[in-house]
Amino acid sequence: MVVVAQGRALQRLREAALDPAVVRDEGNGRFELRDIAWGIGRIHLHAHETLPFEIEFTPITGLSDFVVCVTQYYAVDGADKMVGGQTFVFGKVTGFPTR
Repeated sequence: MVVVAQGRALQRLREAALDPAVVRDEGNGRFELRDIAWGIGRIHLHAHETLPFEIEFTPITGLSDFVVCVTQYYAVDGADKMVGGQTFVFGKVTGFPTR
C-alpha cells in the first residue's frame, strides 16, 4: 500500500516520526506502508483540520474482495482514544455489508 500526499499533508507526514521499518519514504510525496497492520501514526492535526491523502493499494494476485480501514485517534493523558475513521469495502467481505 502506498500513501500519496501533497502540500500540508506531505509536510505533516515529514514532520511525523515515521518508523522506517513500517513506512518508507519513496520520495515525491509517496510513502510505502511496509506493514499495513500498523499504518502511519503520529500525524498531528489541529481542531477541525482535514488533510487529503491518496491511497494506492495493489491486492495480492487473485484477491478481489478486501477492506481498507482508516482510523483516527487522539491522545488523552498519554493514552490513544479512537474518535472516528472510514472503511472502504471492495467486493463482498464477511462482516462488512454493502448496499
